[in-house]
Amino acid sequence: MAEAEGQLATNMVLFSQALKRAGLPSSSASTQNALQAVLLSGVGKKQDFYWCLHACFVRQRADSEVFAQVFMRFWQKKGLLEKLLALLSPQAPEKARRAEKEAAGARRAREALASPRQDEHKKEEVQLEAELSASELKRFHTKDFGSMSAEEIAHAKKAIANLVLPFGMKSSKRKQVANQGALAIRHSLRGAMACHGELLDLKRLKPRIEPRPVVVLCDISGSVAGYSRMFLHFLHALGQQRRVHTFLFGTELVNVSRCLREKDIDHALQLTSKATQDWQGGTQIGHALQQFNRKWRGRTLSGGPLVLFLSDGLERGVPERLGLEMAMLQRSAHKVIWLNPLLSYEDFEPKARGIKELLPFTDLFLPIHNLRSVTDLARHLSK
Repeated sequence: MAEAEGQLATNMVLFSQALKRAGLPSSSASTQNALQAVLLSGVGKKQDFYWCLHACFVRQRADSEVFAQVFMRFWQKKGLLEKLLALLSPQAPEKARRAEKEAAGARRAREALASPRQDEHKKEEVQLEAELSASELKRFHTKDFGSMSAEEIAHAKKAIANLVLPFGMKSSKRKQVANQGALAIRHSLRGAMACHGELLDLKRLKPRIEPRPVVVLCDISGSVAGYSRMFLHFLHALGQQRRVHTFLFGTELVNVSRCLREKDIDHALQLTSKATQDWQGGTQIGHALQQFNRKWRGRTLSGGPLVLFLSDGLERGVPERLGLEMAMLQRSAHKVIWLNPLLSYEDFEPKARGIKELLPFTDLFLPIHNLRSVTDLARHLSK
């Protein structure tokens, strides 16, 4: 039994670290409470074990889904949970041998019946590796999206979805009652009416603080389509927290804001793909900017939003139009952030004519090619 408790404690610490990497607040106290709860309650079923840990680690309803995914990938990997429950049971030796024998038989049956397509699907599944070293994590976060395998791409999508996205706030024209600020005569007199005309409480108003909206112009031409697909996962997560208007362009501009507001990411991307006809085709950046300025600028750029512009800047049309249209865009925006995958190259220089036309009207020029660059972008959006 002492050996079982030691294995349980080790794995509980690793599980707590995995939750923390996934964005759930996890402390040594909650880990200790979870360990004691399992040992004292004498749980013998998977469901009891799940809800016991759920009660110790989950504080908000929104965290339940993330907890469930981490629990499934950590405890059910290689039959870890079954082995621990068997060791904690009074009939540990007999149950452990039976579980090991059944697991081995089931594995051989799966291998015998598995088709090549099932094997390929299995290789693409994402597993949360709690024992990843710091060097491996650093290498993964700095690896270019274009050089990732299918399994690494799936893992990166999960990491982007679990990003903690801070809010970039702004002062609104709307006011709210506060202890400090300008005197609110109307609110004060209304309160005096309830006190028989005596002005007992002076009300004050201050500007309401709210998240700054975001407008996105994303290039989906052949040269940047792979990065754009990963960026859409970031936009979907961002759209769950603040107002985001998303436009995709190749040769024509398409508004996909409603598609990305779907809560299910797979359904959202499916709708986005159907709405856009020129994925990995040509690009006319100047024409797309002109379409946005003529039709959408007045509708989406009110309130001083942040503009995220993802493109490599390699214009196939008339380069002279780019500067004029980008200048018009910048005048209506709080800030224009240009995300360029070409910045991943150390020897990058803005020699292309299109890039030279766009750069003077850009407030920030950032890379967008790996997980670290996406994390840095989230940090910039909070400022």
